[in-house]
Amino acid sequence: MVEPLSRHRSIYASVPQRYDSAGSGALVDARSHLLGTPSDSAVATWRPLYEAADRLIDRICNQLYFGSGAFRSQGDAESRPGLQTASDKQRFLADYATTLDAIAIHPQARTVHNLFALLSYLVEGDPTGVFERISKILLGPAAADGYQFEALGLDSLVKLVRRYLADHKDIFEDAGRRRTLVRVLEAFSSAGWPEALKLLFELPDLLR
Repeated sequence: MVEPLSRHRSIYASVPQRYDSAGSGALVDARSHLLGTPSDSAVATWRPLYEAADRLIDRICNQLYFGSGAFRSQGDAESRPGLQTASDKQRFLADYATTLDAIAIHPQARTVHNLFALLSYLVEGDPTGVFERISKILLGPAAADGYQFEALGLDSLVKLVRRYLADHKDIFEDAGRRRTLVRVLEAFSSAGWPEALKLLFELPDLLR
């Protein structure tokens, strides 16, 4: 039987190089030309490039999401391939750190949601690092594009925060991370979600 992480390495060995060269730079360049009120010629020139980069980024995010096993429910014990241990997840995070960071600058809701789900699956590999990566996404590009108004985003956030408070509460002994958690919940509360507001009010007791 092929060891899961070796299989992932063989499948995705070229992803970081392909993404860095064909996706990240193209997206940033095209987006800068399409902000504001671009001319018709600018739209004609840069929109196809932006759309191509968008598809590439989403495809790579999906490859990592499905290849890691993140798409399976936690109770799915029949299909074993995937990252089974905290060590496997830690190595996966290290192997694809550059690619995950590059995908994170992309604000499209569908990509953000799959990246959120992938990182949530990888929590045990690096609870602190995953929290910081997710919060950076939610307070940065995703927030700028209105991800805090997405119902799926709210559901994922509430589940993840409660999971952290149950299993990894110690990371919030750091005052900076506590402040970051509050900022994330405030962003979703300000978007009108009572679930996020309720969790925000419960936070002092939950962190004791």
